[in-house]
Amino acid sequence: LLRLWESGTREMDNERSTQGTSWFYLLSLYASIGQVWSWGDGDYGKLGRGGSDGCKTPKLVEKLQDLDIVKVCCGSQFSVALTKDGQVYTWGKGDNQRLGHGTDEHVRYPKLLDIVDVAVGSTHCLALTDDGEVHSWGKATNGRLGLGLSSGTIPIPRQITALSNYVVKKVAVHSGGRHAMALTVDGKIFSWGEGDDGKLGHFSRMYHVKVNNDYRNCDKPRLIEALKTKRIRDIACGSSHSAAITSSGELYSWGLGEYGSEGCNIPQNIERLNGQGVCQIECGAQFSLALTKSGVVWTW
Repeated sequence: LLRLWESGTREMDNERSTQGTSWFYLLSLYASIGQVWSWGDGDYGKLGRGGSDGCKTPKLVEKLQDLDIVKVCCGSQFSVALTKDGQVYTWGKGDNQRLGHGTDEHVRYPKLLDIVDVAVGSTHCLALTDDGEVHSWGKATNGRLGLGLSSGTIPIPRQITALSNYVVKKVAVHSGGRHAMALTVDGKIFSWGEGDDGKLGHFSRMYHVKVNNDYRNCDKPRLIEALKTKRIRDIACGSSHSAAITSSGELYSWGLGEYGSEGCNIPQNIERLNGQGVCQIECGAQFSLALTKSGVVWTW
């Protein structure tokens, strides 16, 4: 299993992020026995232990110790944990109603929601039900919730009806990001949210992109046409780029390429990894990692 814990962006008042800054607000991990440990800055109760004090070494989140946790996601100043039984707990900073409890109040202990998989952005969340429905809540700027809205906030999970004719098996958002993707059971990808840097992959012809090109945002999920003939098995979002793996192990990426290769606005095959048996992809703010079936990790 390839799991990336990366917190290299800082949430600002205007919600633009500063790239490459070493701000580690919160790191959490789960062990094989399903426990959650947290450490770092404790503001807003985001360590899940009831107070605001930080700590330099991992400590157990006791409120979750009797639950079998299978996944933890960290957003900007908050976290989400998923249990084996399909229960979701959220805690930390509550403004923009990002915790899904209907208020802006901060939550200092993990609090229960009823959903089966999660992905978190800087100020919003996506949740997946066991029957393949996708729900979102939090800040709606740039259309990131996929609900047809470009401003305001949604206080509790609301279904993304644009995906109601599909059965979704995975949702993806970067922890500092403002766009999202959904992968259906038949291998199709939909993307929505902020369209800067070509990271949504919706253009009909290819051209290279530069920093902060303001391309059209998308406030509802839209099929990535360039990959509609491919069967996709995994997806990932960075802050300004996206990636996908096909069932045959081909890796595609699109969006800003400032720190590696020149970026592009539609999915492009990374030919160097063809034949390597890539089976999982993770994206950080400005980098990516790919895991092969033989256990080799590639980074760029």
